[in-house]
Parts: sequence; C-alpha cells; structure tokens
Amino acid sequence: MIMDPWPHMVVDDYFEQSYFDNMFYELDNYDYSDVFVESKKRAMFWDDRLVDEFPMASLCSKTNEIDDDLCRVLNCDREYDVLRNNLTMSYPNIRTGKIHTDKIEKVVSIVVYVYPETSYGTLIYNEKKELVTEVQWKPNRALIFCPRQKVTFHAANIDPDTIRVIMKREALDSRVWRRKN
Repeated sequence: MIMDPWPHMVVDDYFEQSYFDNMFYELDNYDYSDVFVESKKRAMFWDDRLVDEFPMASLCSKTNEIDDDLCRVLNCDREYDVLRNNLTMSYPNIRTGKIHTDKIEKVVSIVVYVYPETSYGTLIYNEKKELVTEVQWKPNRALIFCPRQKVTFHAANIDPDTIRVIMKREALDSRVWRRKN
C-alpha cells in the first residue's frame, strides 16, 4: 500500500499472464482506423461490445473480482452493489488528461494498463493539485484506489503518438448513481 499522497496500490501482473497475453494480441491486431472517426478523444467499449470484439478482454473482465478484502485493505468505507468493466482507448495527439477525482458513485477504481507495450502512466496529485508522482506504464499493471472527492486527484499521461488502451474496473454504489440520473 502506498500512502502518499493518498492510499493506493500498484499491482504488477494483475491478470493471469496467459489471459493478458491473448488480450494484448487481440488489441495489437485490431484495426483502429475507424475507432476515432467521430470521437477524437476516446472511444469506450462497454461489456456488450467486448464479448464480440475482444473475447479475451471479456474473459479478463470476469477475473480478479473486487471483493471485501480489497476494500478493507484500501480502507474503503462505502458499500457497492454494481461492478462495471470497460476498455478505454485514448486517441493520439492528446498529451495529458484532465486532472480529476472519480465520480462520487465510484467506491473502488482499478485502472489496468493494457496496450501498447510502451506508453505513459497515470499522474498522481495531492489535494492542492500538485504533481507528486507518476505510476509508470507497464502492461498488466493495475492502479487501485478508493476515490475520494477533492482528495484522489489523478490524470492520464497520454503518449501523443500512440493509441493507449486501459481496462477500467469499477465498483459502484448504484444508490448514488440513481440519485444523480
């Protein structure tokens, strides 16, 4: 557990390696030419599309479930009732994402670096939005934390020359989500 500037974990080899290698192969051989026609910043593939387009990503999304033990280690003090997974692809020519905290309905956030082999990671900021560190990019590395409003500031550090793919795994409190929508 890393405590500075806020509690988080960095876990290498998050997914079982053979699953991850097959998912990486799928993404390495994917035709990205049509992905960013409408949205120049990012395209998100939700679970229903993962099954058809990325079967190994779909399989990986069902492993390493978020559980009570993980929540205890991270000192998450809220309950969740929905688990959500998605692949997020960031378009080239964007250097750094917006500094943000995750939405209030997120109880646990897991960001798994997937593709390419070499890229930039996630910038970690303190409560004053001052850069503290960067979680370095390494395929199959996960950044895990319990989002806290006005505390867990972070931003994607995006390589402007490549497509960057991450798998986001989120435990959500649907009661908060329903009140917002």
